[in-house]
Amino acid sequence: MGTTLFSAPTEESPGGWESALKALTLGDRQALEAFFRAALKDALGGYVLYGEKPVCVENINAHQHHGLGSNYLPFDHFHKSQIYFKKGYEVWKGLPLESKKYLIHLSDDTLFGGYDLIFVNKKSVKEEFFKSSALFRYVMGPATTAESILDAFETKGESLYPLTNDNRVLIGILLGYGVENALMQSRHEYIFDSLWDHEQIYPLQSSHLKSILSRKNKKDASLYAQRVHGPSFSFSTILDENTWLRAGNQLSLARAPSDKLAFPWFGYWEGTESEGILNSYSKTQKKLAAVLNSDHFLEEIFDQLFSE
Repeated sequence: MGTTLFSAPTEESPGGWESALKALTLGDRQALEAFFRAALKDALGGYVLYGEKPVCVENINAHQHHGLGSNYLPFDHFHKSQIYFKKGYEVWKGLPLESKKYLIHLSDDTLFGGYDLIFVNKKSVKEEFFKSSALFRYVMGPATTAESILDAFETKGESLYPLTNDNRVLIGILLGYGVENALMQSRHEYIFDSLWDHEQIYPLQSSHLKSILSRKNKKDASLYAQRVHGPSFSFSTILDENTWLRAGNQLSLARAPSDKLAFPWFGYWEGTESEGILNSYSKTQKKLAAVLNSDHFLEEIFDQLFSE
């Protein structure tokens, strides 16, 4: 028997989530329960719904499972989760309900093919924007607001990567890695990418510089390469900078209380911000384990989604 965290309602609230849940067919209810169980156990949607993670993106390619382009073998564990996401979302979008706190939607505006299933914690997105508003406006434009970002998710159907201009710092912040970790991890990744792509522009470097220098002589072009592909301030060489970044980099999975449930995976550097984020995710994972074990699992989920 599971743990009872939620007492099933004895009275139906007219027009409320209890009514919508009761009106579901058995098949639709099973599809919706499988959807949320996969979101909490195999993906990171639970950290959005029950924690402080701003955004979770789960790419779905379930429609490709018989082709050579499939991400997973047919009917393996992860392929089943993808099927649950696709089927369950069809039920979810047909519900006559709207959460004021969370957004769950499917976007075909993705870099990876298929669809992006996106979970958004509206409050957390606003908080992260407030902490780093200058950075968001630098990348996305000076008129950007938290509300315009949420609107892009909700009404325009945009996914995270196109929305942020594929900026790894903003992506890391919205995925809940922390500002410092997002800055350092993105720099680490850009350095690695530059080994394979010599045209790679590092973050916060002006692409206008390239257009100016490319019209001049080879000496100026060489100067451009040195400025764009040179080390950050305080480092003599790219190698020195990369060595420093690697030395401090740790993986978040080592801090997961359990390997039975998904845990946010990212590189982090020691500090107050990282410690707070990892402690929060650890507490949320324990909470998710209890929710998954509840005798009234779907009622728990709906209460979390739609309670004021």
